[in-house]
Amino acid sequence: MRPGPVRRLSTDTASAVRAHARLASLERIVWELSEHALATGATRLDIHVDMKQWRLACIHNGHDDVWVHAQGCPLELHKQTLEQVPVYACLAWLGLLEDNHVLYAGLSTKRQRETRIVVHDIWWRMPVRRHMARRRERRLRDQIRQLLVRLALAYPQVRLRAPGLRLGPTIHLSERVRAVMPTFELVRTVQGECTFSSDQGVWHATIQGVVGQAAGSLRCLWVNGQLVPRADETLVRSTCPVHVPWSAALAQAWDNSTSLYQHIARCLGPPASVHVLQVRVQRTAAPGIPLADWQALLSYLLSTQPSAPSALPLPACMPSTTSPYFPAAVSAPVPRLVRTEGLVPSLPRLLPHALASVRAIAQVDQKYLFCVCGGDASEPLSLLCLDQHAVDERVRLEELTRTYMLACLEGKGHAMTLSTPVPMPMVPPPHVRASLSFWGWKLCVTESHVPSCDISAIPIVLSFLLSRPSSEVVACAMACAAWMADTGHSPEEADKAERLYDTPLAALLSMPPPVREALATKACHTAIRFHQPLVREQIERLLVQWSDVSLPFQCAHGRPSAVCLWRTPHATQRSRPVRWDRLASTERGGPSACT
Repeated sequence: MRPGPVRRLSTDTASAVRAHARLASLERIVWELSEHALATGATRLDIHVDMKQWRLACIHNGHDDVWVHAQGCPLELHKQTLEQVPVYACLAWLGLLEDNHVLYAGLSTKRQRETRIVVHDIWWRMPVRRHMARRRERRLRDQIRQLLVRLALAYPQVRLRAPGLRLGPTIHLSERVRAVMPTFELVRTVQGECTFSSDQGVWHATIQGVVGQAAGSLRCLWVNGQLVPRADETLVRSTCPVHVPWSAALAQAWDNSTSLYQHIARCLGPPASVHVLQVRVQRTAAPGIPLADWQALLSYLLSTQPSAPSALPLPACMPSTTSPYFPAAVSAPVPRLVRTEGLVPSLPRLLPHALASVRAIAQVDQKYLFCVCGGDASEPLSLLCLDQHAVDERVRLEELTRTYMLACLEGKGHAMTLSTPVPMPMVPPPHVRASLSFWGWKLCVTESHVPSCDISAIPIVLSFLLSRPSSEVVACAMACAAWMADTGHSPEEADKAERLYDTPLAALLSMPPPVREALATKACHTAIRFHQPLVREQIERLLVQWSDVSLPFQCAHGRPSAVCLWRTPHATQRSRPVRWDRLASTERGGPSACT
């Protein structure tokens, strides 16, 4: 449908339209168009905002039978009827809206559909500033991006994309947070639940947020399954919308001076550094059982294990950040924190030889493995939290590396022959050809007045190159040859390292980077994933394999795989005495300060 003639409104009517229907708010229009697309069952939603032409395009694959046009709308808009007309109905009546629904046969058996809604000039004849400053334009983009992130958090199954707003289609929660609030330094998910009562019934609240340093929070609020667009502004009792069915009962759940977000935050008690992303409130007829916190959960898990100690005293305050020994992006559950300001104690360190006595407790949230190690006279008792994907990734990486290195040292089973030789643009030197042959590259050099070189075989760990173009095979071989020529690594060094350290993993230093990356990628793709349940036999077998690896505390890509949450003080550990006299002289700046 092409846009009709634009109706030129008077200044008073245009001001009323802008005040009641918020036509000048691009954020409001994006919200209503997105709600329309989600109401029609769309699984793909693309938002295109053009600040230069003041044009907005909403593309989705939902049905078009839910679209509500401005039926029954009078020819002249009055102030009494504006509150009952939605934004898109006013836009359609003004002739600024163009919608086009196309149904066509796709590659699959299902028919494909696409709805394209374009708002041409939303500020036409409106008394607003047409030439906005850069700062205001940037602020408007941030508001729309935050709104779309709320929708992405509320509807994770929908492929939501906004190219001009730096919001990609299939990204994780932490990446969405970083895309909207770049000031986040540490991003870690925190979840909690509570149940609170009121005169109108029992309300069950679930909070989800992140731990980090940010200037503000992105709040996505659900009340009885209904998404609220601006929870930080509209959910105060004085401004609670009267047309919402649950507003009257919801207003009884919190005080007059506070918002629902503040009331839930006070009930859940999140730390000061937790920025709430998503809150779900559900009114029930009977009180529910609140979910236990992490300390109670760990105590319960320990009490259910007959081989574990009867009681494990956990510290009252756990650190919110990790020590430099572990990078900040550790995938460990965050206990309930009391305070995060001031000096934060560092997490205890754990040496690899202590893993010989590791014992499994349970799998938590289908992501983490809790276990204990030590507890005897030689090693104190330690409580560990493992990332099941990173642990299995490290085990598989060392198994693949060991198998490949043994095949290279024996000179058989480490190469895969190509069906058609691929010409190489340059002939490597003899010592580089020897190194390439050791790792599985087979080069056929033709000696003539113009020497030529063909690649007839590639390393077996690079078998994915068989389905790629020949140019990628040549590029990988050239990268390996250039690295060997620059570093000067030879097969003798790998053989010498294997004999010296009595392990094939010692030859990793002389392995070309493309081969190392291929091994790490294969280990990552075949490892255990998150949300994959494991029985106790699988957990114990994985822990036994993990305790025998060479680098147990990092995955194939260098990220941490384990964190020691708590450790008992050792009986024979000698505490270092405090030299108060030296400390006092240091504060005074005396001569003994440097001794």
